[in-house]
Amino acid sequence: MKLANPKKVIIEDGLEPISLIVSDKFCAVLDRKDIENTVKVYNLDSWKLVHKFVPRGRGTGEMINPSILTMDSLNNVLWVASVPPGSMLGLELRDLETSKP
Repeated sequence: MKLANPKKVIIEDGLEPISLIVSDKFCAVLDRKDIENTVKVYNLDSWKLVHKFVPRGRGTGEMINPSILTMDSLNNVLWVASVPPGSMLGLELRDLETSKP
């Protein structure tokens, strides 16, 4: 399949993506380099950052090794998994339409 109007977009200098998920309104990137917020979600129309989450660590809402990014499109939930130890965090994308990073 060939895109009708492909374009190159530089989201953020220094970003080192491990994984990328695109939905109808958002692009989520799992960034290997950023230890403060390993997942960044961008609006597809403006390419502006709308949410960032999953800091590295051992506390609540943190992950030691976030390494898998997947999308539950039926429920519109973005999932991040840490392997090991096998923990998961979810983010409902419909909540991002009015939120700020």
